[in-house]
Amino acid sequence: MIVVSLLLLGVGSIGAAYVQSLWHVCVTTGFFMALGAGGVSMTTGSTIAARWFETRRGVAIGLTAGGMSAGQLVMVPLAMALTLWFVTVRTIRATFPAFQDLDRVRTQPEGGEHADRHTPTHDADVEQ
Repeated sequence: MIVVSLLLLGVGSIGAAYVQSLWHVCVTTGFFMALGAGGVSMTTGSTIAARWFETRRGVAIGLTAGGMSAGQLVMVPLAMALTLWFVTVRTIRATFPAFQDLDRVRTQPEGGEHADRHTPTHDADVEQ
């Protein structure tokens, strides 16, 4: 059961890398990965721990749950960092046209567009 669940998770993960439309996302993540994650979830871990450990069964189940939670604590930020690493500015600009002007706004000098022009502050600075 666990091997099949891991295979489903793998197929869903690899398939999610090649999605072309919304229904591909639904099939890969919504079907394959959900079934795979359900198969290797806390229920399966608790059942296996309960069968293998006669004494100190609660400690075994607690360590199993703690390991799963610690894995999520590491994997979710790692997945976010990798996603941000591989997403380029070009991809963001192509996906969200509203972000195309961000560089212009961010690199604009203080004082607006005409900050590079000299503005006279005294009468001596004014050319006659």
